[in-house]
Amino acid sequence: MCTYQKTLKTLFQLTVADLAVYAVLDTALQNVETFLEKHEKLRAHREMVGAIPKMLDYVSNRKKTVI
Repeated sequence: MCTYQKTLKTLFQLTVADLAVYAVLDTALQNVETFLEKHEKLRAHREMVGAIPKMLDYVSNRKKTVI
């Protein structure tokens, strides 16, 4: 099963917590690019949520926030 198929499978099981974790990881990666190097499950989670087409569209078109 490819990543996109896994994403479709989990899309209907996505929770607010999944989006919150994605947001926290995204913020952390803005400051420390190596943040997820040792955290395979968190990296996989971010990739899964980030592969959702509407999430890809949002992230690529949003304003960048300096933290």
